[in-house]
Amino acid sequence: MRAALHRNDTFSIAAIPLVVLFGVRLTDAPKETAMYTQWIEDCVVQRVSVRDGLVLDLDDYNEIVISRPLILTLPAVDRFPVEAVLIDPLRISVYERPLLNLAGAVCTQAWSDDEGGLHLSFSRGHRIDVDPDAEETAWELYGKRHGYMACLPHGRVRVVRHDVPEDDNANIVNPR
Repeated sequence: MRAALHRNDTFSIAAIPLVVLFGVRLTDAPKETAMYTQWIEDCVVQRVSVRDGLVLDLDDYNEIVISRPLILTLPAVDRFPVEAVLIDPLRISVYERPLLNLAGAVCTQAWSDDEGGLHLSFSRGHRIDVDPDAEETAWELYGKRHGYMACLPHGRVRVVRHDVPEDDNANIVNPR
């Protein structure tokens, strides 16, 4: 079970079995606590496109590029139950494109787990989950005002932040 994480909340690292995405920032607090800020949470999806993978453009100059297969969970609508669809972002069919209509939705949760998997939730009930890949970069996040994150092969998550002091920036979130 996941605890809801909010901007600037402080938690015990031992109590959280995942690495929060979009910026892990350790403060001067003891090692067992960490300050988390998810820079794309509360950002609106401005546009969804398909070029070199699935690209989600969010406000405040943020972009997520997903280049490995993803699970898109669709919310229940009327008599149709919740449904999970496997989509290869490098081979999206014309039948899958309408499912990706996320423009206008707000990113309500964003995190990566200990293995480097990406997990996004949106205001309309959609979820996107991307597992890491052994050979390729699975996903990337670019933030003009914040930095860069990527899930490299084997689930290594690389973080480069330019909105925090240099001595406060951990380059590898989950070293392998």
